[in-house]
Amino acid sequence: MVVWMDITKTYDYRLIEPAVKRGTRFLILNADDMGMSTGVTDGIVRACEEGLATDISMIQTMPDSTRAAGIAKKKGLNVGVHIDLTCQRNVGRPLLGDEVRSLTDEQGVFLSSGKFAERMLSGKIDIGQAEREIRRQVEQAIEWGLELTHIDSNEGVHNYYPEILKIVLALAREHDLPIRWPDPVHLDWLRAEGVLTTEDLNYTFYGVEAGAKKRTFLRFLDELRPGITEFIFHPAIGDEETRSLTAWERREAEMKLLLDPEVAAEIKERGIQPISFREIRDRQRDMRRRGVGRLKAGSAKVRITPPFPTQMAGFFDRRGVSRGVHDDLYARGISLSDGRRTVVVVSADLLYVDAKLVDEVRKEVSRQTGIGEECVMIFATHTHSGPEGHHAMAPLMGFFPNPALQRFLVERMCCCVLMAVNGARDCRLGFGSTVVTDMSSNRQKEGGPVDQELIVVKVESASGEPIGVLVNFAAHPVIMGSKNLFFSSEYPGHAMTALELVLGGEVVSLFANGACGNITIRRRESSFAEVERVGGMLAGHALRALGNAETSEEVRIGVSCASVPLGLRALPSVEQARQELEALRKAKPADAAEAKQMRKKMSKAAGTASLAEKAEYIRASLGTELTTHLQILELNDTLLVGMPAELFTEYGLALKNQLGPGRTMIVGYCNDMVGYVVTPQAFDEGGYEAGATLLDVEAGQRMVDTAKRMCRRKP
Repeated sequence: MVVWMDITKTYDYRLIEPAVKRGTRFLILNADDMGMSTGVTDGIVRACEEGLATDISMIQTMPDSTRAAGIAKKKGLNVGVHIDLTCQRNVGRPLLGDEVRSLTDEQGVFLSSGKFAERMLSGKIDIGQAEREIRRQVEQAIEWGLELTHIDSNEGVHNYYPEILKIVLALAREHDLPIRWPDPVHLDWLRAEGVLTTEDLNYTFYGVEAGAKKRTFLRFLDELRPGITEFIFHPAIGDEETRSLTAWERREAEMKLLLDPEVAAEIKERGIQPISFREIRDRQRDMRRRGVGRLKAGSAKVRITPPFPTQMAGFFDRRGVSRGVHDDLYARGISLSDGRRTVVVVSADLLYVDAKLVDEVRKEVSRQTGIGEECVMIFATHTHSGPEGHHAMAPLMGFFPNPALQRFLVERMCCCVLMAVNGARDCRLGFGSTVVTDMSSNRQKEGGPVDQELIVVKVESASGEPIGVLVNFAAHPVIMGSKNLFFSSEYPGHAMTALELVLGGEVVSLFANGACGNITIRRRESSFAEVERVGGMLAGHALRALGNAETSEEVRIGVSCASVPLGLRALPSVEQARQELEALRKAKPADAAEAKQMRKKMSKAAGTASLAEKAEYIRASLGTELTTHLQILELNDTLLVGMPAELFTEYGLALKNQLGPGRTMIVGYCNDMVGYVVTPQAFDEGGYEAGATLLDVEAGQRMVDTAKRMCRRKP
C-alpha cells in the first residue's frame, strides 16, 4: 500500500530475513487502543489511511469497540487483539461481566493497573477467570470478522505476569499469531512455542510531552538497529469523550506526527522500511507449515590433551607411551536449537569414541541441561597420534584399558557441551560444498572409488560473525606413522586451527571424518611439516566451500536413532589361521600382479590369525552378534548420518547417491566403534582391513539399509 506521503508500508515476508542480513531496518508503527472512544478510533483510522501507522491494537471492552471493529473490517486494516484486564478512568468492563468478579471492582469495572497488581501478587486474581475473559476477547474479535495479525495487551499485562503470558502464548499458538514482547533478550519462551515477535520494542513514547514528540521520534530513528522494531503510538482526535478518558494532548500530538510528511521523508531518507505485524504473522505461519524455527546456536573448544602419559593409538607396531605434545588435542562442540529441540555435535581429536564414553557424556549433559540424550552426537576425528585405552576396542587391539583417561575425557567433553549450550545466541545456518580431487586416494584398491566431496556447515551470529564451522571430508589421518610418540591432532586438527585463525573471532571449527575405511590422505612424507601442509590445503578447500554457503536464521532440526544388530564373522581356529598364513608365505607368485594379490591375502591372513588368538575374549565380550546404534541429525535439508564404524567408502557413496549428494554428510567414528566395515569384494580380495574386521560381509549393507529407513527424505 502506498500512502499519500509516498512511502510503502508493506513488504514481502519471504524477503525480510535476507534484507535484515544486508542491514535493513524495519519499523512497525502500531496504533494502540482502538475502540476506547470515538476520537481514538477516528484518529487511528486517519493515521492508518492518510499517515504512517501500519497496525492497530483493538480493545474489545471499550465504549466504541463495536463501531471500531466494523470500520476496521470494512477498510481491511491490520488489526491485533489488545487484551484488556485493567481500566482507564473507570472505562472498560469485562465481556463476561459477573462471571469474572475477581477481575473487577464493586461497579463491575476492570481494576486500575495498580490494584490489579496488588490482587495478582496476593493471589486474589482467579487465573481461570482471567483465562476465560482473555479467550472471550479474542473470540469477540474473530466474531466481528477481523483478520487478526497479532496479540498484545493493554498496559502490558502479559509482559509482567507469567500466568497471563502463559494464556496469551496458548492463544498465539492456537491462532498462529505473533505477539508483542518488550524484551529482546528473553525470547526463548516464544521460540519454544513457535511464536514470533519483533527484535525490539519502544513502549515509552506515550510518556513524552506533546511538544517533544517529533524531536524524540527522529532521534529514535537515528538509533534504530537492523531487524524489526515495533514503535507504539496512541493517536487520537481530542473530542470531548476522549478528553474525559485520557491524556488527549499527547494522543493528538502523536496523530499529527503520524500525518507529518516531514517525518515520512525522514524515515524514507534513512532507508527505514515500514511493515506490519501481518508480515510477521505470514512468516510465522509459513515457518510452521515448513516445520522450521529460528536458530539459536553456541560453540566451544576445550583442550583434551591428557596431562599424563598414555599409550598411543592407531598402530599395532607402535612401541612405548607418549613422550610429549606436538600440538594440543581438543573437543570442539556446536549447539543448535530451533526453539523446540536442541542438538549438540562434538568432535574429539581421538582415534575412536565408544558407546560407554558417549553414554556417560550424554547422561551428564541431559541431567544438567534437559537436552535429550539422543540429541548429542559425538565423533572422533580419527587421529592416529592420540591417546589410547579409553574405549572398549582397546583390548582387542592389544592395548590396556585406561579408566583414568576415560574419566578425564568424559569430564572435558561434558565441559565442552555445556559451554556451547550456555553460550547460545541468535544465529544463522548455512551449508556449502566443494569437490577435492588432490587430497585422498583408495588405499585398498588402486584407482578405486573415492569420496571427493567436502561439505561444510556454517554457523554465524545475527551480525554475520562466524561462530562455528563443521567440515566433513573422508581420509585417514595417518601422515605421522608409528614411530611418532608425540600427541598431535594430525592434519584435521591443523586444518581446523587454520580455519579458526583465518575466520577470526570466537569461531570453533569441527572436523567430521567420513566413510574413510579404505581411504587414505595423500602425503609426500611422514613429518609434522607435511601435517601442516596438508592441513593448510584442507583449510583452503573448506574456505572455498564456506564462500558459497548462504545462511538463514530459519532451521528445522530432526533427530532419529536406531539400533542395528551386526553379525560377527566366523573365525578359524588358531591352528587353521596360522597354517593358512604360513601357506601364503611359502607360495611363490608367478608375476608382479599375483604378488600384489598375495600380499593382500597375507595381510588379511595375519589379521585373521591375530583375531583367532582373541576368539575366546571376543565370544565372551560380544557373543554371536554386536548391536550398535546409528544416529541421524537433520539440519534443514542436510543430513548428518552418524556411523559408529570405519565404513568403506562404497557404502558412504551409496548412501549419498540415494539420499542426495551435497547435503548428506557421512560422519564416521560416531558415538561408538565396531571397527572396519568392508565390502564383500574387499573381504574376498584381502588386505589389512579385511583381516581386522570383526563383522560379517553383510554388516555394511545392513547399516546402509537401516540409515535409509531412518531418513525422512525419500530415496
